[in-house]
This record gives sequence, structure tokens and C-alpha cells, in this order.
Amino acid sequence: MNNRIAVIDEDIRGWAKKHEGELRETYSDLLKAGKNGDLPELSSDPLIASYCKRKKCDLFTADKKSYTHYFGSDKCPIQIMEYGSEESGKKIFLIQVLE
Repeated sequence: MNNRIAVIDEDIRGWAKKHEGELRETYSDLLKAGKNGDLPELSSDPLIASYCKRKKCDLFTADKKSYTHYFGSDKCPIQIMEYGSEESGKKIFLIQVLE
């Protein structure tokens, strides 16, 4: 089994629930911001970015612009790709911390 961890941003938890089977094929653990003890409800973008950098987690979010600022603030190399979309058309992005 893989040891990769993904953080799911609060605004796309519904999308993540619908795609949980697909995500679990790649990730051993899915941490939901607002539901996980390390990322309490309404965790700020800087806190989530810091957690992902420290733990080397991938992040699924619809808020690409905000996170590019927080991940890039200390020259942390990241990769951002469009992963999918919600039924409403909102795009889902995968942000990966590169080592």
C-alpha cells in the first residue's frame, strides 16, 4: 500500500466524497480540512499550506490562486494541475509539494 496523504480543502468535501474510491487508489489517507484534528474547521489557507509542506501532503482545492501565494511564499517548489471539476463547473486542482 502507498503512504501518500491528501488534504481535502473544506470547499470541495462534497466532491471528494463522490470521488473517494478513486482517490483511495492513490492515497492511503484522506484528511479533510475542518474534520481532521490538525486542520480544524475554518483552517486558514496559510495553515493548510504549512501543514501540506511540513507533512509532504498533496492538496485538493478549488482555490488555486490563494494557495499559489501561500505555498510560494518561502520558495517551496510545487506543481499545480487541474484534476477535475464539480457538477457546477467549479474546477478542482491538485497541488503537490515537490521534493
